[in-house]
Amino acid sequence: MRFLLAGMLLLAAAVPAQGQAQGQFISFGWGGGLYRQNAWTALKVQLKPTEAKNQELQLLVVQDDLDGDPQEFFLPIVLTGAAGNADTQDFWTYFVPSPK
Repeated sequence: MRFLLAGMLLLAAAVPAQGQAQGQFISFGWGGGLYRQNAWTALKVQLKPTEAKNQELQLLVVQDDLDGDPQEFFLPIVLTGAAGNADTQDFWTYFVPSPK
């Protein structure tokens, strides 16, 4: 699991220098963190907007495969703007954990 935590990134695709979202990992895998290597696995992320306008972001999971080459799994998302209350929003993405 250490490879996974070190390799996860959240990148802002539209405006990288301004207003990136704040976030945290909510859940990983199935049934309390269980997962199977080389099989699609769920990852839930909670984001909080920092700007009033909508943001086009990219949820990106990066990890090394068995050869040491980076694998990237990404999901384009739209984070709804804060508009005063700054509610958090949950997003699910899926990736294949490496057995390394």
